[in-house]
Amino acid sequence: TWGETLQVLQDQQGYADLKSFLISCSDGDKTVASKVAACLKFLDMTADTTVSDPLSVAQSFCDQLEAKLRFEDNERDMVLMHHNIEATFDDGGRKETHLSSLQLYGDDKMTAMCKTVGYTAAVGADLLLSGKLEH
Repeated sequence: TWGETLQVLQDQQGYADLKSFLISCSDGDKTVASKVAACLKFLDMTADTTVSDPLSVAQSFCDQLEAKLRFEDNERDMVLMHHNIEATFDDGGRKETHLSSLQLYGDDKMTAMCKTVGYTAAVGADLLLSGKLEH
């Protein structure tokens, strides 16, 4: 179960209880540890919930995320980014600031994450493999 798995992890690190373990994993920030505990509860990673793959905590965690965070039929994802890019030039300290924003929604054919990350990775791989980009 997730309870047993978390117990093993906290025992390996020498913590007597989950709260102390989460605070330690959060660099002593009790607010962050509390949010982590709430996330574990939301993700059904509770004492009696079965771990999908006892040999891989990482795979089990991914399975749990997939089960709990799956899109419903009427939902879609969105990528929202905003960057402030500041440059200082060697020609006497001239400075420029550029703003870049992106808002993209997924649709019924492809998620926004796939469009922004998948396309970019595919183009980069194609350029590298075709010799048009030096690594």
